[in-house]
Amino acid sequence: MKTVDIIQIHEILNGLSLAGLSFKGQRAILKTLRQLKPTAERYVEDMKEATGKLKPEGFEEIETKAIAHNEALESGSEHGRLQGEELKAVARVYADFNKKLSDYANDLGNEEVEISLEKIPEEDFEKLLSANAEKIEAGKLALIEDVLCN
Repeated sequence: MKTVDIIQIHEILNGLSLAGLSFKGQRAILKTLRQLKPTAERYVEDMKEATGKLKPEGFEEIETKAIAHNEALESGSEHGRLQGEELKAVARVYADFNKKLSDYANDLGNEEVEISLEKIPEEDFEKLLSANAEKIEAGKLALIEDVLCN
């Protein structure tokens, strides 16, 4: 399973109520969460590390200029606004940084991870739907059904 799918499934399952499910169904979901958690946590840590490592030299200064520019725009002030080439240079640095970070996130998210997930009985999935109908979108429910039932 791709890391990005693991992260999404972990996030969804972690926010669901297990009220009304059989003990077997609750246990299967908790085991699934335990299986997914290390990959989800590793992704978050890897992205934090990458964010720090991929920042170009002098990024803090550029970030300060960008913040001052945005604040000047919001307040209507000229003080702190960037003009012409300086504005383009700041935008270029941000674009390059964001592209590198996005490319890294895509690579990391597409890594395959071998996991074995327990399935829950169909009646428990129906109870899961009932208990969480207002919390979760239909597309996410379909993803969870694929993981937990099929």
